[in-house]
Order: sequence, then C-alpha cells, then structure tokens
Amino acid sequence: MEIRLGRPAVTDAASASGTSTPEPRERRQLRVALVQLEIRDGRPSANLERATVSIRNAGPADLYVLPELWTMGDAHAACPPRRTLRRPRSSNPSPVSRPSAGHASPGA
Repeated sequence: MEIRLGRPAVTDAASASGTSTPEPRERRQLRVALVQLEIRDGRPSANLERATVSIRNAGPADLYVLPELWTMGDAHAACPPRRTLRRPRSSNPSPVSRPSAGHASPGA
C-alpha cells in the first residue's frame, strides 16, 4: 500500500471507481525490545553470536533495537580518535554553547 500524507492512497480498481468502501484497518501494536550488549571491537562474529542469543532470550517482539552494534567490527579504526571543536561565533553565547576544551570522539 502506498501512503501519502499519512493517508492510504487508492491502490485497487474497485476503490478507484468508487464502487466499494474500504474496510476499517485493524489497529496493531508494535512491540519493541531494547537489547543491550557489551560488544568487543574487532570481533564481529562473537558480537553477532552474543546478539543472536540475547534476541532469543528477549522474548517476542516486532523490532529488536541493538544500540551498541552500530560500531560492530572495526569501525573505530576508520575514524580519527579526536577532533577539537571550533569555538561558537556568537558574541553572547548561551551557557550550553560557551567555548570549552570540547572534543568529539566517534563512539563516545
């Protein structure tokens, strides 16, 4: 089915001709499970095995979210370890944006 601005678009001939009224859609809940792991850099096979076991133990869900696994493997090696942030250009910075010795570190 195609969605336009949050409403279903007409997709079949009967609906397009106006000869039938679409049935109301059944509401369904989305079950989401958060699976947290301790990953080991550079060991994707072990991480995948640990994730698989954790998902099986988590119980039934429609979506399993594994926030730590966005860096699975050697992703850290591809990024520089730290970069200094530039100072804000505002002449009257808010407390949140005041200059500091801030650093950005991928994966932190």
